[in-house]
Amino acid sequence: MSLNVSAAYSQFQRNCQEALPAEVVLGSPKTKDCRNFGICRIRMNTTGLSKECRSVQAYLRIDLPTGRLLLHFVTGSLATPCAMRHFANNSFRIEEDFQVPMPVVKALALDGGYQSIFMEKGIYPTMQDANFYTVSIRLRRQARPTVSPRPMQRIGMVSTRTKLITPSCSVSFEPELR
Repeated sequence: MSLNVSAAYSQFQRNCQEALPAEVVLGSPKTKDCRNFGICRIRMNTTGLSKECRSVQAYLRIDLPTGRLLLHFVTGSLATPCAMRHFANNSFRIEEDFQVPMPVVKALALDGGYQSIFMEKGIYPTMQDANFYTVSIRLRRQARPTVSPRPMQRIGMVSTRTKLITPSCSVSFEPELR
C-alpha cells in the first residue's frame, strides 16, 4: 500500500480552509493590552482583520480523534516579528487558560452539556508549512452546575387546603382545626 503524501497534504490544506474562520489576537487575556503569550481574544470573522498588530487570521476546527482544538494560523497574516516571537523554536506558548467565547463554542459544536470550554495553558509544538502555523491545543471542559429544584414559595395568605398527589391517587383533605 503506497502513501500518497501529496494527496494527504492537499486534503489537510482543504480541511484547514474549510474550518471556522476567525481573528485571533495573540497575547495574555490577563493583561489590558494583550501582552505576553497565549490567546487574548478570538472573534469569529469572515471579513478583514482589525488593526491590532497581534491580530492573526486563523481557522479553527476540532480534531475528532483527539478532541483537541486545531488552530491554523494563516502564515501570510503574521508580521515577521510577531511570528518570530509567538512561534519561536517551533512552539506556541499559552501562559493562562483561555475561555473560548460561547459563539465559537457553539460554532464548533462543543456546547453539549458544558458551561465553559477552556484552552489549557502550556507549551505546544507547532507544525509550519507555506500556508499555516498549526497548533493542537488541549481543551478543558467545565460542566454546567446541576440545578436543584427551588423550594416552593408561598406569597400572600397560606392555604388551609392541601392536595397530596401520589403515583396511584390524588387525595384532598381539610386540616382539622381545634
